[in-house]
Amino acid sequence: MTTNPLTPQPADRPVTPPEPTNAATKIQGAAGLVVAAIWLVIAIIVGLVLIFGAEDVRFGADAYTEMQNTMADAVRGIGWLIIGSGVAPLALILTLRAPAETHKLR
Repeated sequence: MTTNPLTPQPADRPVTPPEPTNAATKIQGAAGLVVAAIWLVIAIIVGLVLIFGAEDVRFGADAYTEMQNTMADAVRGIGWLIIGSGVAPLALILTLRAPAETHKLR
């Protein structure tokens, strides 16, 4: 008899979630890794274009050109955020794919 992990269990019997061992789960995990890797490459390219595309832009010293300088700095910041949005999912997926022993605190 299998128990549903969502139903309340007696306190003397801890609930352990079932291990994902079927082929569909492995395929979904591999697909997630591929999508995260593709997004990482796209994010790095777009981020670097924004960072280095705005790097050479420097304007004069009046108020209007200072706004342009501020926008160029904002574009560089957005470029770094885009790169981070590519690194974070890949790191999360790789962490979840690691063996369970590596998740334990020592």
